[in-house]
Amino acid sequence: MKILAIQHDAADPPAHAGTVVQELGHDLTVVKLDRGDTIPATADADLLMTFGGAISLSDSDLPDWVAAEQDLIREYARTGRRVLGICLGSQMVAVALGATVQRNRGPEVGWHKVQPIGTADSAIAKIFAEESTVFHWHRDTFGIPDGADHILKSDGCDHQGFTIEDRIVGLQFHLEANEKTVNTFLFVSGLWRQDSPFVQSEIAITEGIQTHLPHQQELLEQVLEQLLA
Repeated sequence: MKILAIQHDAADPPAHAGTVVQELGHDLTVVKLDRGDTIPATADADLLMTFGGAISLSDSDLPDWVAAEQDLIREYARTGRRVLGICLGSQMVAVALGATVQRNRGPEVGWHKVQPIGTADSAIAKIFAEESTVFHWHRDTFGIPDGADHILKSDGCDHQGFTIEDRIVGLQFHLEANEKTVNTFLFVSGLWRQDSPFVQSEIAITEGIQTHLPHQQELLEQVLEQLLA
């Protein structure tokens, strides 16, 4: 299969998601907006993956590529193709499909649990049937698009995941993260220094790599296997 990934900035690459799809034998193309690449005008891949970034969709002044990316997401949805949005990417998917993005009640940073909502019976929801500890790094939160199943929440953020027909998936947390992702975020972002009940210390975040990352990557592999089935 052909996979198109959108990288909004250098700190938020496909990371382990890129590794997994290539190890599964699929053809991966990465559009790097931070290097001047442009958003394609047409949907010509089987799966679109879109990842995190430093902008906030709740701001009024947004780069031109935001509208172009949302148009592309709608084209993937309209033509029955598959979409995986992570963090900013999940917010892009939500807005493209008619929902909104706003500031969460506080930042959520580090290794925190997500809980299943328990009302959805989709294959994606079943992957997250048990409470799991995953990596978070966000200030904003998305609304749930009409027709989507709300599948995950956390103590720090009510909307952590949604899915539509097991082919469009939005996840607020960084399921794609690898060890380099975590260390890069600690280096380039000051969000972990904010005073919030859901912001962990640098030590806790670093220690969580060994404790929680292996299971998180197993979850990612299951999600991608489902989307690429």
